[in-house]
Amino acid sequence: MDNFNRVILCGQVKDTPALSHINHAVSFYKFTLDVPRLSGQSDFLTVIVTAEQLGQTPLAPGDTVTVTCAGTTLNETVFVPLTFPVPVTVTE
Repeated sequence: MDNFNRVILCGQVKDTPALSHINHAVSFYKFTLDVPRLSGQSDFLTVIVTAEQLGQTPLAPGDTVTVTCAGTTLNETVFVPLTFPVPVTVTE
């Protein structure tokens, strides 16, 4: 059994991925994912991906995606894809 946090999110991309930071010459981008609840309310969650991951799976506002990721708390809760390439699936 894996011993780490795992989250599967399904929702709609709300904004164009924007540069978040650069670490060890790797650019990281973040976007907001609108995840609806059964109550009809939505959670707006930050997802961080690498530039290379975005190149493999381009994302645009309005895309419905499923992301398998780790939940991490820094200054805010962010969701970082666990594996490479990013396990984001754009669904129609």
